[in-house]
This record gives sequence, C-alpha cells and structure tokens, in this order.
Amino acid sequence: MVHTLLHFGAGALGRGLILPLLANQTTHICIADTNTAVVDKIRSEGGYPIAVFDRGRRGDEFIPISRAFALGRDDHALDIYLREVNLVTTSVQVGNLPDVVRRLARIWRSSPKRRTVIGCENLRKVGGFIEALFRAENVELSDRIFAPDCVVDRICSASPPDLLVETEYYTEWVIEASINTDIPGPNIAADVDRLFFRKRYLVNTLADAVAFIGIRKGHSLLHEAVSDRAILREVSPLLALLRSHLVRVFAFDQKEIMDYQDLSLERLSNPSISRRLETVARDPWRKFGPTERFMEPLLAESDAGRDVTAAVQTMRSIIANVEPERATASSLLSSSWGTWVTNPLFGKLIDECGAR
Repeated sequence: MVHTLLHFGAGALGRGLILPLLANQTTHICIADTNTAVVDKIRSEGGYPIAVFDRGRRGDEFIPISRAFALGRDDHALDIYLREVNLVTTSVQVGNLPDVVRRLARIWRSSPKRRTVIGCENLRKVGGFIEALFRAENVELSDRIFAPDCVVDRICSASPPDLLVETEYYTEWVIEASINTDIPGPNIAADVDRLFFRKRYLVNTLADAVAFIGIRKGHSLLHEAVSDRAILREVSPLLALLRSHLVRVFAFDQKEIMDYQDLSLERLSNPSISRRLETVARDPWRKFGPTERFMEPLLAESDAGRDVTAAVQTMRSIIANVEPERATASSLLSSSWGTWVTNPLFGKLIDECGAR
C-alpha cells in the first residue's frame, strides 16, 4: 500500500524522531501544528534541519516536508487533504489527542477506507486510548481504525521559532502488531508494554530523579546532573529496585536491563544536547503518585515481599530535594496519594518527608 500520510505536531519529538524516520521511508510528508511561525518557516524552506550528535561527532541532515498546515488558520485546506490520508501520526501531547480524533472522525465518518492512527505519545496503551476516543465520536468509524500501541524514545532539543533540532543517534519507535505491516517508519513488536515500562523506568524515572536532585545542587542542564557521580550514587538504590522490578515482572534478562541502563546514562549525559533541567523536573507530585513512575514499582516490589528499604530512603531524599519543608512536602505527598495513604509504605515515606 502507498501511504498518504500526515503528522500532527511539529515540536521537538515530532521533528527530531518521527518525521526523520518517516523521511527514510517516504518522500511525501505533510505536517500540521498550532505554531504558525514554525509552520510558515518549514513551508518557506521546504523542510527543516536536524543535528545528530554521536560521541562528539555531529551529523547534519535536512528533513524535506511537502506541505505544512497551521491549525486554526489552514483548517479548510487541511480538511481537504485529510480526506485522502490513510496514515496519521501524532506527537501533540495526550491532552490534545481528543481534538485530533474529533477532526479526523468528522472528516472520515462517511468514508469506507481503513486507516491507521499512531499516537507517538508518552502514554501507556496509547492505541487503546485513541480507539476509545474514536468510539466516542463514531462507533462504526472506529471499526475501520487501526490504532496500535506505541513506544517512542529519542532525546531531542528544539527552541522555536528556530527550526534546528538537536538530537542523538539513538532512536526507538515501535508499534505493537501481531504480523508485519507495511507502515513506513516504526519497528514492530508483539508486546510493546514491556518496552514501554523499560523506557519509563530506566529513561524517564532515571532522568526525573537526577533532575529533581540536580536542580537543588545548582545544575542547569541534564547532562551536567547525569554526569554528577554524587547524584548517581544517591539514586543508585532506586535504580537497582527498578531493574529488579523489570526482571521480575517483565522477564527481562538481568544483563540486558543493566546494559540498557548504562546506555540510558550514556545518552542522558550527552554534552552536545542542552536539555534544561526545568524541562525535565516538571509536575513532581503527580510523578510521586502511587500509580506513577516512582511509586508504582516501589509498591509492587514491597507487595511482593522484596526489601525496599534502600529505595525508600532514596525517595525520601528526592522528595526533600523537591520540597525541603517537611510539613509542606508531607501535605503535597498526601494529596497525590489520596486513599493510598493507608498503605504502610506511605508511612515510611512520610516519616522523614522533607527532612534535610
């Protein structure tokens, strides 16, 4: 099948990961974004540049874009184009997916064509989320939509309206499918969930933990904080728990997980990519919630009878770096845990919460 495709989202991840991988497989790529200045610049230049840094070496690429639509300004032209599209990819952040699906459902509702929508968002079971959005809009149409679960990973840095995206050599874009597909760009895996959690814990949680401590220590950039040996020693008990959790729950090989962690540390400490810590250390109290990236594996390992004492001490330190005032930290953590405050582990965290 020849795919007519469009990508929603011209931010760092879209321009740094999804569009370059699509460009390797097809010569006709179109995008839509709310940032009119970026859209117009891409349109006038016929694409945009990326700089790929690998062990101190820089490689420059140009990603050609056939058409660029500004959402809110070019809606009529975009809607006409979408009538023929059979592959849509997104990197718009989860909260904006309902608007994307609503637009697609309106345009595609009377068409018998089968279409693919891939949400390249940092959300577990993103395919199921998109399918539910389509069902809410149009049940009959939802039967003609293939929305696979997906995992994406590449460190990208961009400063709009400048078009240049700084990124790394490493890429991960995998969709879940039981058989090979002809979709250009992503790799295929039978079980994306285990890959999602591997990345969630040993990239996202690792980066967040280092960033929360790094800001308090006066670092400005992610690679500086990841290169701080004292910070790595401080978070090492938490990392050990995350590795054990991945091995126990998702049947990863111990060496494979250790190698993946080492690769993550190498990637996050890349001095050529200037990722500011405040862009990483966001929304800490949501992330400290009982079903989120820090506490979910901690609770699971505790429930499984594992010794989590060292990891709990690490979490106390991380929380104290975010909020040194004990009473305030305790209150904020209590709010994020809700009814989970009755769990014995909460008491262990709260005893020293915010203490320095």
